[in-house]
Amino acid sequence: MQRQLSGLICYVAGLVVRIILDMAKFPFGKFLRARPDSCQVFGNWIFNALYALAGVSFWRGVWFLLRIDVGIETYKLLFVLLGSLFVLVLNKVPKSLISSPLAISI
Repeated sequence: MQRQLSGLICYVAGLVVRIILDMAKFPFGKFLRARPDSCQVFGNWIFNALYALAGVSFWRGVWFLLRIDVGIETYKLLFVLLGSLFVLVLNKVPKSLISSPLAISI
C-alpha cells in the first residue's frame, strides 16, 4: 500500500501543480513584464523549474503505478504502451505532455 501511495501522490501532485501553473501562466507573465529585467529572468526561471519538476513528478507517478499495476514484464508493458498510443491517436489528442492524461479522463 505504501508503494502505491507514493506513486499516487506523485501523480496527483504533479497533475495539480501543472494545472495551477497553466492557469497562472499569463497573469504571472503580465506581472513580470512590469518588473525589471533581472526579476523577469529570475521569475521565468523559477516558473520553468516548478513546471519541469511537476512534470517529472507526474510521469514518475504514472510509471510507478504502471509498474505496480501491470508488472515489469516486457510484453505487458509493451502491450499497455501500444494500446495507450492507439487510444490517443484515435482521440486525436494534441502532442503535449499534460494533455494526454486529461483528454482520456474528459
